[in-house]
Order: sequence, then C-alpha cells, then structure tokens
Amino acid sequence: MTSESTRITNTDSLVIASRVKQSHIRDSWEFVNTVLIRREFLAKKIMKIIVKTKPGAKMDKIEKVDEANYIAYIKEPPIAGRANAALIKLLADYFDISPSLIEIISGFMARVKVIEINN
Repeated sequence: MTSESTRITNTDSLVIASRVKQSHIRDSWEFVNTVLIRREFLAKKIMKIIVKTKPGAKMDKIEKVDEANYIAYIKEPPIAGRANAALIKLLADYFDISPSLIEIISGFMARVKVIEINN
C-alpha cells in the first residue's frame, strides 16, 4: 500500500510539474542565476600588496620584487595626489582590471603604500 501511495504522489507531482508554465521555470532559473552571481560577487578575493613608489621618474613602470612587494616608477610628481592617481592607473593597467577595484589603504603621503586590489 505504501508503494501505491508513493506512486500516486510521484504521478501527481509529475502532472503538477507538467502544468507549470515555461515562463515560471525560466523566471526561477533567472532567480537561481542571480543568486549565484550575487554569491560570487560577495565572495570576492582581495589581494593586498606593498608598493614602493618613486615619483618623478622618466617613465611609468612596475617591477615585481616578490608576490606581495612591487616598485612603481611614476612620471607624475607627488603634488596634490597626482602621483597616487597615476599609481592607481598604472596598477590597473598592470593587473588588467578597472581602476575602481584598486584602493590605497595606507601611505597616502608616503612612498611605501599598502594597496588593496579586489578581483
């Protein structure tokens, strides 16, 4: 008797599932995809690096010392934050990401800076 009742419920659920409109299924899949994308967005990886800046250089370039330490040669002088803005743009080009994902955590007025990069 339990196997028949299980069969009836399985059959009923199949009938109910077959009556669901395609738009509802599509909407539910869009919701699931939105949730997954949101979860990935919230689980961003953050990388912190230490950059020694050398403003007033002849050309813009970055040298990698090791995994977390870099030396940045910047053309801009350290006046009114121009060197910091140039550093962010240079790091964005180096890591091939948007400048909005790069933030100076400490060292705004110093040559050694701690930079946070969101991926």
